Amino acid sequence: MRKPFFISVLGMLSMFSFGRAEEFPTNAPQVAICMPVYNSELYLPMALDSALSQTLQEAEIICVDDGSTDGSLAILKSYAQKYPQKVTVLENGTNRGTCYSRMRAILAARGEFILWLDSDDILFPKTAELAYNAAIKNGADVVQFRHQSIKFIRGEQLPKMEPLKVEEKPHVRSYLGSPLHMLSCQKISPVVWDKLWRTKNLKEMAKRVLHFVEKCRIIKNEDNFFVWNALTKCEKCIFMNHVGIRHHTDSGLAAQNRNNMDFYRQWAEGLVKYSKFILENEEDPEIQKMYANWHPKVSQLGLVLRTIPLEESVRMFNEYLAAYPEELRATVRQLVKKHSGKAQPRSPAISNHCRTGAI
Repeated sequence: MRKPFFISVLGMLSMFSFGRAEEFPTNAPQVAICMPVYNSELYLPMALDSALSQTLQEAEIICVDDGSTDGSLAILKSYAQKYPQKVTVLENGTNRGTCYSRMRAILAARGEFILWLDSDDILFPKTAELAYNAAIKNGADVVQFRHQSIKFIRGEQLPKMEPLKVEEKPHVRSYLGSPLHMLSCQKISPVVWDKLWRTKNLKEMAKRVLHFVEKCRIIKNEDNFFVWNALTKCEKCIFMNHVGIRHHTDSGLAAQNRNNMDFYRQWAEGLVKYSKFILENEEDPEIQKMYANWHPKVSQLGLVLRTIPLEESVRMFNEYLAAYPEELRATVRQLVKKHSGKAQPRSPAISNHCRTGAI
C-alpha cells in the first residue's frame, strides 16, 4: 500500500535531521579551542585563562597532554575539575609529538569550528566570537586573522604588553582562488594557530593522515604538514583584520638547536617523509606542481640538506625527488638547488653541499 505523501515527506525530513544531529548535535558548542600541551607549567594557566575568557559562551576547551614531565598535567586536571562543563583533558601517556596531539584533539572536538591555541600563547577575548561570526556570515571553511608575535626565552617570565585595540566590526575579505593555491602563493600563512577551521574538514583530514602521523614523528614545522593537508579539504578562506592571538616564539630553543646536527637530521627526515606522503596521496598534476613550488617547504629543505652531512643529504634528496612525477623532477631539482645556495649553514664547520655538486 502506498504511503500518503505527507508521511513520506516527514520521513525524509526526520532522516535528514538525524544525519545533521549525528554530525553536529544541537547542544554542541560553536567552537572548540584545542591546545596541545608539553612541559608548559609556567605559561599554561595564562593560556587556559585566555581560552576561558572568550566572549563566545558556546565554546569547549580540549587539552591534550603529550607526556609532560613537569606540572602541566596537574594544572590541566585542576582546570578540568574546576570547569567540568568547559575543559576536557586527554593524555597521550608518552611524548608522541604535536601533530599526533592535534589529531587526537580534532577527533574529540564537538564544536562546529576549531581554534588552535599553543600552551604558551594568549587568545584575545573576542577572537572566537568574531572569527565564528565571520565564518558563518561568509560561509567560510577557514578564517585567518592577524597576530602579535613576541620573542621570549623559555623558563623566563613573558614580557608585559599594552592591551590592543579591538575592532568591533573588523574588515573581512575573501581570498580569490582555491585555498591551496593561495597557500602556495604565500597569501595564506603556513601556520595553524592564526586561523579558525571548520571541524568537519579537519576530521576528514585527521582520518586520512592519522596512520602516517602515528608512524612518523614530525619534530620541526609540523604546521606545514598540517596546513597543506587541511586546506585540501577547504573551499573558501577569508581574512579578518583583527589581531586574534599573541604568539610567543622561544628564541632560546632556536639558539640551542642552531648547532645541533641531530635536530637538523630529524628535521630533514620528517620533511622528506611527509612530502612523500602528500605526493603519494595526490593525483592532481596542478596540485603536485603547487607543492613542488611551495616556498616555505622548499626553503626549509634547502637549508637542512645543506646543513646535514653530505652522504645523508644526497640520500634524502634522492628520496624526496623520487616522490615526484618524472616531468616535475628537473624543476624540483633546480628549486632546491636555488634555495640550498641561498641558505646559510648554521655552523662554520658545515660545507656547502650545493657547490660541490651534491644536489
